[in-house]
Amino acid sequence: MFFRNYSTYEGEPARIYRSPERIREDIFDIKTKIKSVDSMLNVRSVLTEMMDRLADGDTSDWVAALSELVAEAESTLALLKGLNESLDILTEELEDTKWALGI
Repeated sequence: MFFRNYSTYEGEPARIYRSPERIREDIFDIKTKIKSVDSMLNVRSVLTEMMDRLADGDTSDWVAALSELVAEAESTLALLKGLNESLDILTEELEDTKWALGI
């Protein structure tokens, strides 16, 4: 972390910045999580697996299973959106830090 003093000339407050390396590590972690969550959203494989399990059973079981699948997919999608927002925030933080360091 480093401290950047305020500038009355440019109207900037004093700030503390994290190192670009640390921000990049966080970005890498978020990208890894996004890949993991994205693989959970592979609907085709989930549906194929569900159809195999329920093929011999009563079709009324499909409604409950599909409802559960949709609920899980919505939850996973919300997680993915949150991770994408975190990635955007980290990208902005990295750009701000690079500007402050003159990189």
